[in-house]
Amino acid sequence: SRGLGDVYKRQIFCRTKKGVDDLSIALSSRGYMAEGLHGDLSQNQRDRVMKKFREGAVDVLIATDVAARGIDVDNITHVINFDIPQDPESYVHRIGRTGRAGRSGIAFSFCDVEEVPYLKDIQKLIGKEVPVAGGHMFETVEVKEAVAEKKKAIKEESKRRNMFGSKRDGSFWRNKKRTVAK
Repeated sequence: SRGLGDVYKRQIFCRTKKGVDDLSIALSSRGYMAEGLHGDLSQNQRDRVMKKFREGAVDVLIATDVAARGIDVDNITHVINFDIPQDPESYVHRIGRTGRAGRSGIAFSFCDVEEVPYLKDIQKLIGKEVPVAGGHMFETVEVKEAVAEKKKAIKEESKRRNMFGSKRDGSFWRNKKRTVAK
């Protein structure tokens, strides 16, 4: 592993099997000891990958959510969401793999402008704001404008969905009846 030492165990999550394969090849070609884990692998291949990861022969495990279910590996130091999960519970499951048994751990998530709604769902579920790093060299004026435009569209969609009020307190149905009656 390039200058990061042997003490780090990283698990990266991708949304698709192709994403796992592509990222595994890209990291391996750059000198990382990386292996992919997804549903197209035979059980024998999965067992081999997991054995190498547990023993430290592989220090970066790249997996889909489905393939990672039931995996119990100690000492994962970093969880990286290469793709934000579409299901907020999956985010909690993913980041829960680091910092177990009183240890500290670090979780990173890459978020494309198209994934901002998923990030909002995650924040709503966990009840806190996920810190967002800015000022990256790839964060261009166009990206900032696209993010602002996407946020505006999300807000409008949210208003449209909630235009009749809350279903919990009954105002939704009362307001809907009033609108239909007019």
